[in-house]
Amino acid sequence: MRHVLALLLGLAIAGPAVAADETSRPGLAQQVAGATVRAEIWTGHLNEQHIWRFRADGTVTGDMWAVEAGWRSSRHIEINDRGTWRVEAGRLCVSWRRFGAGTPQCYSVTPARAGWWRFSSQSGGPSFLGQVSRN
Repeated sequence: MRHVLALLLGLAIAGPAVAADETSRPGLAQQVAGATVRAEIWTGHLNEQHIWRFRADGTVTGDMWAVEAGWRSSRHIEINDRGTWRVEAGRLCVSWRRFGAGTPQCYSVTPARAGWWRFSSQSGGPSFLGQVSRN
């Protein structure tokens, strides 16, 4: 479960054609508001798919599906959560009700390629790419 929580908090936020320097200014909040981010994450024994929906009012909802492959068995995991998001010091910070027990997780967000951004955890979690669409 610890890996699931860390990975849920390590998604990439994507935005349409945003210059790299905009991620350190208030423009980041404008790009995140109304965005849906999708990511697939492999951790060696866990294949996860995430969908995060960021609303302009500062709330976020998240869905995660995972298949955990063990030595003798596998299991499916599905988790849904909601929380809040904000931009602080040029970083995207997300606080979930269940994931991380409400502790804010902050990420540097940088464009990776058209329609994709890289999320780099500022709290020790992994970095990931996410594809963005507008709600």
